[in-house]
Amino acid sequence: MANMNNIKTNVSRVANKAIKKTGELADIASMHLKLKSLEHKLDSKYKDLGKLTYKQLKSGASQAEKIADTIVDIDAIREEIRLQKEKIEAEKQARKERKAAAKFENAENNDTAEATE
Repeated sequence: MANMNNIKTNVSRVANKAIKKTGELADIASMHLKLKSLEHKLDSKYKDLGKLTYKQLKSGASQAEKIADTIVDIDAIREEIRLQKEKIEAEKQARKERKAAAKFENAENNDTAEATE
């Protein structure tokens, strides 16, 4: 009977680990999707900037205000991208640290179990 309880405990632990890993991977995937969305938005703003510049050069009419606004938007998006990349790297580092801590804890538990046998 003790063996069955041990099996239940191990199955439960593995299931909880799988659920936790799935959540972590979903979080990182979500962060990457946001990053790709921001990069697409940035590309669109660069395209707008090019159109405005072309229009200004072709027609001779000043587009300075619109160009300045677009540059402000580009700078803001670039900052968002930088922050998102930092967030992704921080999450990756946190995952590594959690993994190392879990490995250490498992080794410590194994040492304790061997000592009691």
